[in-house]
Amino acid sequence: MRLVQFFVPELGKRVGVVEGEAVVDITEVVPTTLALLERAVAEGKSFEAKAKEALDEARERGAQTVDFNSLQNPPSPDKPHLLLPIDAAEIWGAGVTYKRRMQSHHCGIEMNSFLRRRYTVVLAAIAPLWGHTPDDWDGDNATARSSVA
Repeated sequence: MRLVQFFVPELGKRVGVVEGEAVVDITEVVPTTLALLERAVAEGKSFEAKAKEALDEARERGAQTVDFNSLQNPPSPDKPHLLLPIDAAEIWGAGVTYKRRMQSHHCGIEMNSFLRRRYTVVLAAIAPLWGHTPDDWDGDNATARSSVA
């Protein structure tokens, strides 16, 4: 299953599932791919299973489709086009030792739940890319780094 984020001038940023030459718009169910990832982690489901649920729900709601080829334009506020698959603002720390950073926020104060969710979601998303679980990130990131070097 391929997920994309795309821009439509009249509607703004959208999320869709690519099916052949069509993109099924699932934005009414899930506003961003990051939101979908957060839901999957929170519910203990795979990203693909959660995406399928969102697709099914969007179809029940009468989801619109867009021709995939119509999105093959350079970024412009006047033309539909593809966007990054996940929001750039959410990958700000790829490579930072999240576990240590999260622990440093505990210095005598309780970290707010928003921040805790961000760290948990990012760890859950990036650790498997290197064949690890979030618990493998031991604070100095040596284990995770050694597998990609």
